Amino acid sequence: MEYASLYWTFIRINIKAKTEYRAAFLLTFLSRGIVWSTEFALIWVLLYRFESIAGWGQYEVMFLYALNLTSYSMAAFFCFHPFTKLPAKVQSGEFDELLTKPMNPLLYLMSREFTASYFSNVAFGLLFIGICIYHLDLSLGIWDYAFCSPRSLAAC
Repeated sequence: MEYASLYWTFIRINIKAKTEYRAAFLLTFLSRGIVWSTEFALIWVLLYRFESIAGWGQYEVMFLYALNLTSYSMAAFFCFHPFTKLPAKVQSGEFDELLTKPMNPLLYLMSREFTASYFSNVAFGLLFIGICIYHLDLSLGIWDYAFCSPRSLAAC
């Protein structure tokens, strides 16, 4: 990856552009936070009322939901906008510009159209993962966090 610093520069520029309007960025962050907090509260209330669903408790279901939110958001950082707009770029001929660059077109496209608005999703997903780990009394090591295999979670 000889162009790694260039890719990170593109991402940094995109983040600076999104945070240039701080009030809009913060309001987006807070509004998404309210949405995700409401969804987690609904899951908690639902499972508080029924105690468990098929043996799954409140914090176990919330952990899985938070893990889903976080992984989806991490993928959406790089892939959502570039790949939803890809057919239009090919049709308009704009994609040809990417093919003439002396670098990997896929990585260039992903770093140029990086979506910084998913920061709030990742932040709230990690927050709820932490809350669930605390309430489930899991003692995970660094390798468990890194790889999170079913075997490592079952050993806890």
